Amino acid sequence: MDQIKKSCKLGEQLDKEYTEHICAQHSGQVIGFLNEINTNKEHVLKIVERPRTQNFRTKRGLINIVGRIANVLFGVCDDVDAEYFHKKIKELEHSRARISQIADTQTQITKSIVTNVNSSLVELESKEKTLLKGYNYLLNEAITERKRVGILEFKQALAQRIALLNIIITQYAYETENLVNIVNAALQGFIHSSLLDTDEFNKQLKEIKLQIPVGSGIPVDLLESGISELLRIININVVYIKGILIFIIEIPLVSSYDFVLYKSIPLPTKVHNNLYAIMQANSEYVAIDKSRLYYVELNNYQLAKCKSTTNTMICKHEQPIQHVGDSCELMLFRKPKSVPPACNIKYIKFSHNIWHKLDNRNEWIYVTNNESIIITCKNSSDTYTIDVSGTGILSLENNCEANTVDDEIKLIPKREINSKIVKNFSPYLNLSINFDMLKDLPRENLNYSLFPKENYKIKNNLNKLVENSRSLDELQNQISHVNENKNNKSYDYLFIILILINSIGLILVLIIYNKNTILCHKERTLDKDDNIELSNQCESPSPRLV
Repeated sequence: MDQIKKSCKLGEQLDKEYTEHICAQHSGQVIGFLNEINTNKEHVLKIVERPRTQNFRTKRGLINIVGRIANVLFGVCDDVDAEYFHKKIKELEHSRARISQIADTQTQITKSIVTNVNSSLVELESKEKTLLKGYNYLLNEAITERKRVGILEFKQALAQRIALLNIIITQYAYETENLVNIVNAALQGFIHSSLLDTDEFNKQLKEIKLQIPVGSGIPVDLLESGISELLRIININVVYIKGILIFIIEIPLVSSYDFVLYKSIPLPTKVHNNLYAIMQANSEYVAIDKSRLYYVELNNYQLAKCKSTTNTMICKHEQPIQHVGDSCELMLFRKPKSVPPACNIKYIKFSHNIWHKLDNRNEWIYVTNNESIIITCKNSSDTYTIDVSGTGILSLENNCEANTVDDEIKLIPKREINSKIVKNFSPYLNLSINFDMLKDLPRENLNYSLFPKENYKIKNNLNKLVENSRSLDELQNQISHVNENKNNKSYDYLFIILILINSIGLILVLIIYNKNTILCHKERTLDKDDNIELSNQCESPSPRLV
């Protein structure tokens, strides 16, 4: 910029109008780019620069299923790592400086050779002075024309220089904006395409594989799936230290365990009338290995933190890998003849039909007493009516829809997603549940008052069954509580009746007493000359009641 300003001042002495125009145009273009560059630079530095007073170090750890490749395969980039990276980068810069210094030496040697050649030319010119004098006249005549050509050449050179500077600044602005996009992508956990050299990345991965501990490996086969699959599951961090942006790529390591993920869906089994029995799962999801000897329990929060590829899910090893033991879920895969003791049985009462849609599939689990379904398809003018009863799964093609007779339920298929990632799975198990445990419960007491009133919420969601169900102990306690309340109410009613009887008796006694008192008072007011003794005739009414 300073050289352009000097050129503009020099050009004003030759052609002021032209120079002011082209320099003003250049300034208008450059200032906007420079402001944008400074803004982007400040934006990046504010995001990634660490405070100097901060003394923070993240814990290091080793994990089995999911690992991290950063620094020496494990750990995170802390202040010590950043200093190490900075030192290596500076060493690389110094190595380049030595090469540049060697290049400068070569340049000096070249200049020395040119000077020797120039002295030889001077000696040659001294011997040909006569010939040069003949040219002096022509040179003097060409001075005027040379000035005109010089001004034109200066204008052209100034325009070219300004155009070249504009191109450089435009490229610089683009690179700065691209750097902002790279940093923003890294903060969101993605790798920008301009940051990664795939050939170099593959080369480094081959070297990393040689250092991975036995029993662990990279979760993606690059020869089969390509680098795009790996980019879905890696993490990227960015650190700024001493003017250098350092990007750390973390690749998870997986163990040799291979699990199949299942989602627990309670299937109600009818006991009698509208009373159903269900099994309560220990967790929302369970991952079982192919041998069905080991499993890991997961919830929705833990599953949401898993990384997904086309056909697998990679989860952090936060939960212990458990042996089959007394797990209810694993016992069910062995097709027991009765309910395993580890399974918790609960009960729920409802009268409506349930239609639960399975994720990523055009299938519905139904629990109905007797439901008629009307099926219509786009490629057929006919309609089909089927009756469904009990518990089962209804599958529909993409071009078909289903409605109940009363149009209360409408089943609309969506695009089916074929994936090896299984979230919902309903195994067909031949279970005979022993309901003799209910014989001690009077069935007339198993009414809807024992269950939540929000049972309508389970109409299209079987996962709500457990929330609104009751265990056998809870039902017994509730029935005992209800009976106790009834007995207490009976005692209360009896006590109230006795109080009412006593109150009525007391009121009658007071009424009779008042009447006799009034009668006695009237007899005493008679004429005294009658000589009637009233004392013996006006006795208290109390002895009469006795």
